[in-house]
Amino acid sequence: MKHPAPLFSYYGSKVRKSMYYPPPVHDTIIEPFAGAATYAMRYADRKVILYELDKTIYGILNYLIQASPNDILSLPIIPPYVSVHDYVWPCEEAKHLVGMWLCNAAQAPRLTLSAWGRAQ
Repeated sequence: MKHPAPLFSYYGSKVRKSMYYPPPVHDTIIEPFAGAATYAMRYADRKVILYELDKTIYGILNYLIQASPNDILSLPIIPPYVSVHDYVWPCEEAKHLVGMWLCNAAQAPRLTLSAWGRAQ
């Protein structure tokens, strides 16, 4: 069983463990400490309620829920040694999402591509 690709890499992610969690028995999934919402992503056909206390991660999740595919595809790919501050963003949440893409298992959005990212 393969796990879904996470929306972003987040410290403490359940991405590897989620494939071993049992499937939901109800039509609604409530995912506390949502992070990147890995469990909910496995069951996109269900009604999902996400709870996240971190305001930045909460904002990213709301952005992803409301964004169109074109919104996401239009986000810049940040090259090595360039800062997210060098771009104009449609909103802070989009900048934070890209900042999360810049580092594996980040606790918060990054400004530049990490050594991990440069090695990919």
